[in-house]
Amino acid sequence: MADFRAAWVPERTGMDWDEAARIGVTWVERESVQQGRPALLMTVAKNSIGLGSLATFAKRHEWTTPRSSYRTSVARGRPVLVYVPDERTLQVAAGYARGSSLCAIEGFGTPLSRGRGRRGPLTFSAGPPPRRCSQN
Repeated sequence: MADFRAAWVPERTGMDWDEAARIGVTWVERESVQQGRPALLMTVAKNSIGLGSLATFAKRHEWTTPRSSYRTSVARGRPVLVYVPDERTLQVAAGYARGSSLCAIEGFGTPLSRGRGRRGPLTFSAGPPPRRCSQN
């Protein structure tokens, strides 16, 4: 049985980072409204969001990293947007998403899909296989 709903925004040639972030932000904010739970942004480091829709999302919701997550009292069981995660970041984000949902934005060094990358894809061990986020 799955612990959370999982989705991902695949890295694609020609898609800029803000476009990918907008797709993930839209999906997670929809989940947040439907569930009546606050959303959470998880990034590898605090300096990894830049400007645009991800920065706006970070201002509206809580934001944490794997390094700072153990020092905060961020509630679990909430929709999580995880931006270009490494394996550790994805696993920490999955812990926050239990009982809720998670959307991962794939980065060039962190393939989430089958058959990509030399180390293979990262896996959502705490939930079902992720489905691709759409722009709708």
